[in-house]
Amino acid sequence: MRNAVTLAASAMLGGLLALSVPAQVPTWKVEFVGSPPPTWASVTAAGGLNDSGLVIGNTTVDFIPRPWYGSPGAGLQLLPLPPGTTYARAFDVNAFGVIVGQVLLDGLGSRAVVWQPGPAGYEATLLPAGTDGTLPFDARAINDRGDVVGKYGVLFGSYAWNAVTGVVRLETLPVLPADINNQRQVLGDTYRMDLDTLVVEDLGDPTGTGYNYMFTVLSVINDAGECGGYGNVATGQSESKLAVRFTDGTGWKVFNSFPMVTANVMGIAETGDTAFQLGIYGLYVYVEGHGSILLQDAVDPAYADWDLSSAFAPHVSRAGLLATNGANTATGESGIVLLTPLGFTDLGG
Repeated sequence: MRNAVTLAASAMLGGLLALSVPAQVPTWKVEFVGSPPPTWASVTAAGGLNDSGLVIGNTTVDFIPRPWYGSPGAGLQLLPLPPGTTYARAFDVNAFGVIVGQVLLDGLGSRAVVWQPGPAGYEATLLPAGTDGTLPFDARAINDRGDVVGKYGVLFGSYAWNAVTGVVRLETLPVLPADINNQRQVLGDTYRMDLDTLVVEDLGDPTGTGYNYMFTVLSVINDAGECGGYGNVATGQSESKLAVRFTDGTGWKVFNSFPMVTANVMGIAETGDTAFQLGIYGLYVYVEGHGSILLQDAVDPAYADWDLSSAFAPHVSRAGLLATNGANTATGESGIVLLTPLGFTDLGG
């Protein structure tokens, strides 16, 4: 059963969100991915997923941050670590199950790491140094073409890597990369760079939304170049964030009608479906042509035993799959869940 906060959020939907929801609401089926073992001490939340339903995230084991992966029927498993690793995190996964992240090696500092799936499971490989000898510090995102982007060196700097070109420093990108799409567009803060042309665009702060922004942080991009994140509209106040999305030819869209402490776009599917969070008011998915739907209300009635009222920030794949946390009130299962969009029912003429 949903808690009071979620029920209140559902009741406030009309006043909280910019658009209403039509009568036939899209729904998702729910599959259980797995529960974190008792030895995983910290809160275990999804950090990304691909269209095959492979979910990644991070936890803590014996006080050491550790990355994990999982899928329905396979449960959650820790990723292997290179020798001498004292810290590790996973940030992104592509369509082929390649996972990228960061490890801290004893005495050798932070390094970018790529986990490749193989017959015997995942194998960890550190990205090599660039031509100037500087080592990639982390790997923040990967696309299906094998391009990896992240921080370069201890000081401020960005790079792109693939197996053909090796490490290429992005000298003209003024920020650190947060995401990359299959069109080889790199996103960081308000900047979008084309890796083929090295042209950098500054999308700037949202316009036409009724607010004046102090700064904007964009962190997710889909293959259409749509970018999402949050905009901060105040100084000296905690209730200052708006979940925002930029679309070429259309401009900016805001998903909450008033600023709040926590608001952020977590992912954008190729259809434009957008997963976002609005603080205590819950998690939502915006579906083009239908509006914003509370994530709990998006659960298909056939899966009504699943309670998502305590879910963490949802992530979305290119095909619109969602990964978050949930609990089954009938079976007692609790942990990571995968939500897959279902087709509409034909209601006739």
